Amino acid sequence: GSILAYHAQGLYRSSVNGHQFHLVSNDKQIEIGHLLPDGDVLTVSVDHRLYRYTPRDDKFQPVTLPDGEQPFGVFVDQRGGIWINTDDGVKLLGRDLRVQRSFLAPQNLSGKLIYNLLEDREGNVWLTTENGVDRIRESRLTAIALPPRMFSGLSVRADGNGTGVSAY
Repeated sequence: GSILAYHAQGLYRSSVNGHQFHLVSNDKQIEIGHLLPDGDVLTVSVDHRLYRYTPRDDKFQPVTLPDGEQPFGVFVDQRGGIWINTDDGVKLLGRDLRVQRSFLAPQNLSGKLIYNLLEDREGNVWLTTENGVDRIRESRLTAIALPPRMFSGLSVRADGNGTGVSAY
């Protein structure tokens, strides 16, 4: 397989032996992306557009989201659910890109800005926001509030021992 790397100049892909990278695209200004089960990559550009990148063809196809949503981030869970960060929270989309569930601030989430999403080994999805940490388990959300101005950002990681949260 090959490795995909995101940089301010665009998306790079490694050669088969992994020793060299070549620029795949510099016109999309790729900011973040996530691998799909079929090997394609969903990417978000700095101008908040979603694209599907097919490594076999080195092609980007625009993806239109419901209600004209503008994504700020994308994450694909173990079950193939597509999580899209928007300007008012996060939405879970099915493989057909239809909204299955919405978690919005301030009704559901601890904050409006989503910094990080990850899935732990139990299938829980963890989100970090400017105000705390949220866990979504079987479509139920638990918010873990933190003291105001405790940090400027959060990072969540999962390892063999569980899920850890770091403030910085």
